[in-house]
Amino acid sequence: LIFLMISNGYFLVHYMSKRGHRDHDYKFSIAKKLNFDEKQMAAYDSMKTAHFDNMKSLFKKNMGLKKAMYSKVSDENVTQSYLDSIGDLIAKGEKEKDIEMFKHFKKVRALCNDKQKEQLTKIINDAIKRRSMRRKHKKRD
Repeated sequence: LIFLMISNGYFLVHYMSKRGHRDHDYKFSIAKKLNFDEKQMAAYDSMKTAHFDNMKSLFKKNMGLKKAMYSKVSDENVTQSYLDSIGDLIAKGEKEKDIEMFKHFKKVRALCNDKQKEQLTKIINDAIKRRSMRRKHKKRD
């Protein structure tokens, strides 16, 4: 669960920039890091597009729910039942994003040769470490 949450956050930040994933030349690209060949790259590109479209949809859905919840902050009549319901919907959305990210990594892994699989594991572990370090720094602030 921690892996999914961390990887989800990491890739949302890197791939859902203001300019959009199709128009932006990323400093970080799994395909570049893994040195995919042409066949792997073609499979990855079509898979990546579907994944990002799905993640963007899930992200927007959850943002809408969060906006709806926080728009009630000045409402004196907000019930705990409302907060519980919308909180459950937000949690469900986060779960959907994490599962989508996990499935995406499984598909990427299926494209990899053995050496690339090792490198992918390192990339994921590094992302987890970086995310953990950011959280530690935020707690100090």
